[in-house]
Amino acid sequence: PQLRLPEKLTSLPEFYSEVDFQVFQLEGTIDDFSYDVWLSQRPNVTSLHYPCIEVMIWMYHEENITANYFVNVGSITVEAVVNGSVKNVTFTVYVLPHTGSANGWIGVYYVSDEQLEGNVSLPLSYMIEQSVFFASKVFPGLSPGQYYLDAIQVGMEFDNNPQGVAELGY
Repeated sequence: PQLRLPEKLTSLPEFYSEVDFQVFQLEGTIDDFSYDVWLSQRPNVTSLHYPCIEVMIWMYHEENITANYFVNVGSITVEAVVNGSVKNVTFTVYVLPHTGSANGWIGVYYVSDEQLEGNVSLPLSYMIEQSVFFASKVFPGLSPGQYYLDAIQVGMEFDNNPQGVAELGY
């Protein structure tokens, strides 16, 4: 059935999401190819603010996010289908307490321990629901019942080279 958004996390059906992609890079740096998911406490937000949660699921990445701003809150292993094979894929999970400013939203980053490309199917509903658990390790008191799933996007973030040129994509 169709997934209608916004949807309360506690009412979210179990679902996998499948993408089929390859990245290419001639100039610039690929930060990540990822899902970008918005969770809010009021449905239909147009911008994020605390205590909204932005969930990033990095399937492919070149950026290293172990900087001082990110809190390593553990890891999660999920059953995925990668290029037709069922396998366990582990993601290291980081929380960025306030994105952009002191009043900024919470970032939950799932960073795949291996580069995933091709046809990739992930248990997206499970990972989204677990995001509130990981965020609550930094912000106690958060629970899935407080949140709506507002948006799911997929795409690439990148940096250009020192001359301002970027020639890459998916």
